[in-house]
Amino acid sequence: MTAALCYKVLDEHGKPMHGGSGQWFLPSGKRPAKWMPKVTDVKPCERGYHLCEGAADLVHWLGPVIWVAEWKGERIRHENKIAVSDARLISKCEHWNERTARLFAAS
Repeated sequence: MTAALCYKVLDEHGKPMHGGSGQWFLPSGKRPAKWMPKVTDVKPCERGYHLCEGAADLVHWLGPVIWVAEWKGERIRHENKIAVSDARLISKCEHWNERTARLFAAS
């Protein structure tokens, strides 16, 4: 399967906000981050990198920093997310900040 763009919500240091553990590699300047280590035998909520496919998923997982991400390899759709075997962060969503988060919450 070819890479597809998605979103990942993390804290400002690349750590998960909604469960999970570990540290994501972060992009440097305009360069994407390196690929995270491959996960075999992907199982949603247990093993794999969990990403949002579009705004319909993202609204369930909002947090302080939203990253554009891409994936390749194995993919399993589960409720309001996907779990994948290979993922990396491409860039920070600069339009998502404290102000836009407050405006979103007020709407």
